[in-house]
Amino acid sequence: MAPSDPPFPLIKSNKIESSMVSKRHRLNNDAERIGVCMSDMVGIKGLGVHKVRIPPEGESTEIHYHLNDSEWLYVLSGSGVLLLLDSETSFDTSEDPKNNRIIGRVTGASGQPSSRQITQHEVAEGDFMGFQGGLLASKYAHSLRAGPEGLVYLMGGTRERVDVCCYPRLGIRDVFEKHS
Repeated sequence: MAPSDPPFPLIKSNKIESSMVSKRHRLNNDAERIGVCMSDMVGIKGLGVHKVRIPPEGESTEIHYHLNDSEWLYVLSGSGVLLLLDSETSFDTSEDPKNNRIIGRVTGASGQPSSRQITQHEVAEGDFMGFQGGLLASKYAHSLRAGPEGLVYLMGGTRERVDVCCYPRLGIRDVFEKHS
């Protein structure tokens, strides 16, 4: 069997807009994103790039962080608030310089909801946010809340084969394995 042609590498803006669909977050009923994964449309596998719109005063997701995947966001229009939760005390970490890695051990109230305070940081057109995956990612568990005019942004990141997404306010950790 001959391999099929790869997807066409250009997506016109009207196709992007018409492909955007609404999704509610399964752990936060107040979180609705209207978006599309543009990288899927052109056949890119190891990297995700999405266009996302959050309705006025809406939320993007449950506050979370990733242990493997890194992600970034770039605000195209509108304004809102970046919600950050420092839940880093869930891990004891130590350096293993010989193997160039950090070793983490979940301690204390593992799997329990976080009682730490959420900080709020205004975001607007042209602002960039980046969240590195890994054991220390819990320092910046995050979500967005749109302002009165809504929020439109590009979001992207790595797509590791296995990822763990942690929701510190809920004490939940989900493990995802992507199939090729």
